[in-house]
Amino acid sequence: MAADAAKLSDMPVLRKISPAEIEEQEFEPVDPKAREQALAILTDVKERGEEGLLKHARKFGEVAEDSSCYVLGKEEMKRAFDGLPAEHQGVLTRTAARIKAFAEAQRDSIKGIEVDIAGGRAGQTVEPVRRAGCYAPGGRYPL
Repeated sequence: MAADAAKLSDMPVLRKISPAEIEEQEFEPVDPKAREQALAILTDVKERGEEGLLKHARKFGEVAEDSSCYVLGKEEMKRAFDGLPAEHQGVLTRTAARIKAFAEAQRDSIKGIEVDIAGGRAGQTVEPVRRAGCYAPGGRYPL
């Protein structure tokens, strides 16, 4: 216990301050020139569509000058991944695992339920559908 107390006493103590004590700072996280350049690219792609997209992809070396292919298949993506340094592969693998873990937890949090209520039962079913509609009681056509 004494060792734990000694460890705690070595930790810095944060002082509590109010919002009024915080100095206001102007902070723009994106360099204005970079924002301007990105906006020009986005505008060009919006206006010219696929032609604009290919123009900029070629300009930045993402698509060969003589190619119009910008959609990669599974094998091409696998080759690209395998060509990355191990450190970059690790970052992508860890990121994918975190995204998958969250998506699965999010999906699992939305479940079908059914409960007894006065006059019957109420519930929800969670299933993929092509189209959906909703009736909200009230307005011109109340239940």
